[in-house]
Amino acid sequence: MSNLFILTGSLNSGKTSYVQSLFQNLKIHKPHIRISGFTQKGVLDPQEEMKIGYDLVLLPNFQKQYKLARLRTNEPQQVLSKEKRLVRNPRHRFNFDDANLKMVKDYMLPRIGKTDLWVFDELGKLEILKDGHYEAVHQILEQEKKTNSNCSFLFASREEFIEKILCTLPFPNNFQKLQFPCLGSDYVKFQKSLFSNL
Repeated sequence: MSNLFILTGSLNSGKTSYVQSLFQNLKIHKPHIRISGFTQKGVLDPQEEMKIGYDLVLLPNFQKQYKLARLRTNEPQQVLSKEKRLVRNPRHRFNFDDANLKMVKDYMLPRIGKTDLWVFDELGKLEILKDGHYEAVHQILEQEKKTNSNCSFLFASREEFIEKILCTLPFPNNFQKLQFPCLGSDYVKFQKSLFSNL
């Protein structure tokens, strides 16, 4: 039976850093585990010290980064209410590299049936709108289900998107969730549970 592990928290709460440390711990303690998927790393403007975009990092190789999105420089930055931010399409704010989105999909699909843990970092509004990584993740979930695979899934997302993501994508119903920021004991408990299911 497949299991789902969810990392959630606000922006910059440590979800992606946790995925990276989890990956390193798996390499040490469970080197036979086959991991596939991606993380999405924030790109900072060194002068303004603000986030200007995101890069994709493919798993299991953390060495190479691919451009995913950059802020639209010709659009004035607006201060929006939380309600408006939740429904605003990210494509209105960012220029996305659709060629790299397709490249990630082409990289992941041949790994169906050959993966023990799928990692999808920062699923969000685009996927809820059936854009972004939606098609690739949906196809992976459906194909793994058809093959009766026992692989596990881990995805990271902001708390306000979790319910809609679970309604939009066919993830397993049984899941455990870790809320960031968290206590060290919660971190250890979550990791132990994940490792025991691999």
